[in-house]
Amino acid sequence: MIAIGDSSILIPLARINQLHLLEEMYGGVFIPQGIYDEVVIRGAGKVGSGEVENADFIHVEQVRDMDSVDEYVDPLTLEDAEVILLAKEQNADLILSNDRNLRRRALREGFVVSTIYVLLIEAKREGFLPAVKTCLDEMRNKGILIRKGIYQETLRQAGELPNEEG
Repeated sequence: MIAIGDSSILIPLARINQLHLLEEMYGGVFIPQGIYDEVVIRGAGKVGSGEVENADFIHVEQVRDMDSVDEYVDPLTLEDAEVILLAKEQNADLILSNDRNLRRRALREGFVVSTIYVLLIEAKREGFLPAVKTCLDEMRNKGILIRKGIYQETLRQAGELPNEEG
């Protein structure tokens, strides 16, 4: 499986020491040079920088068709535009992102898109995580905003929140 990731997946997973899930679930992940620069170079010293730099299962690729990046920028950032272009060039099976604008554009381009919440649910189902709630709570404790509705829906889908039936 060819999965392309962006910083909105890498940083939270690094923050809760679960970056390894990308290797376990997908055999690794590709990121464009722009995402690498955002997380590792411009983010030097911040959470995720060292983890991404040292993860041998994160493969950094230069987008070949940088001339097309302007077609995607606004509302996308340059880095997110690179995610779409790299996904096209790699004929990716999946784009991993929590960024709403990137997800919308990727879906319009015909890609399968997954958020960190879906990734965590799938990791539990595949036996890579014992519980999703632990990860969500750790994300919250480390300053990652998770709306109450998303938190509860993620737990429900993970089978960790009892269904409320009237």
